[in-house]
Amino acid sequence: MFVILDLKSENYHILDERASLIWEELIGSDGSAALALQRLASRVSVDPSILATHFNKFVSQCVACGYLSDRILPRPEDPCSRRSKPGRPLFLTGRALRSLIQTGWALKSRGFGRTYLRYGMLPSMPESPGVEQLLPDALRAFLIAENFVAFRNSPDDCLPRSLSLFRFLRSIGIPAIHRIGGRRVPVLKMHAWVEVNSKVLLDDPTEPEKDIILASLPRSAKPPDRKQ
Repeated sequence: MFVILDLKSENYHILDERASLIWEELIGSDGSAALALQRLASRVSVDPSILATHFNKFVSQCVACGYLSDRILPRPEDPCSRRSKPGRPLFLTGRALRSLIQTGWALKSRGFGRTYLRYGMLPSMPESPGVEQLLPDALRAFLIAENFVAFRNSPDDCLPRSLSLFRFLRSIGIPAIHRIGGRRVPVLKMHAWVEVNSKVLLDDPTEPEKDIILASLPRSAKPPDRKQ
C-alpha cells in the first residue's frame, strides 16, 4: 500500500489496495491518465466501464486535494527523456519512496535471507542509454524520499538503505550493483553499499578498498580488482 504525505496540512493518507494500484500506475506512467488506465486494465479483471468509473473518481479526488495536477503529461520514450518533463522529479521521488517502504516491509516480514534472495531475482528495465544524465536526479530523489522513511536501526541502517537504493536504481534502468563486505581488523565490521560503474553511491567511496566483498547483486557482478 502507498502513503500520501501532505506537507501543507501535515497529514498523511493511507491508500487501500485498489487506490494503491491506481496510484502505482499513475506514477509509473509519469502522470498520463490514459496510459495509467490502459496499464491498470491489463492487471485486473474488472469490467472496463466500472474500472474507468473508479479510476476517474480517484483521479478527480486527488486533483481536488492537490495530490495530482490536472495537466496530463506525455509518456516519455525512456527514463532519460524525462529530464525536461515537469513530472520527472515527482516520478523519481515516488519510485524511491516506494522502494524504501517495500524494502523495509520485506526485511521485517520475510527476514534478510529471503529478501536478499528475492532482490537477486528482481527484473530490471533495459539499461538506460543516458545513465550519467539520469543518475544525479535519481540520487537527489532518493535523498528526498529518505526524509519520509526512518528504518528502526538508523543511523546504522546500511543494509536496508542500500537494498532500497539498489532496487530503486534497477527499476529505472540504472545498472546498479549491491555489495556486502566486511573486515576483521581493527574490529569486526560488516557494511553494505551500492555501486554504478565501479563508483560507490551515497557512501564512503573507499569502501571497496577497505572491505573484502562477500556478496554481490546481481550475482554475476564481479568484485573490483584489488590494486597490488
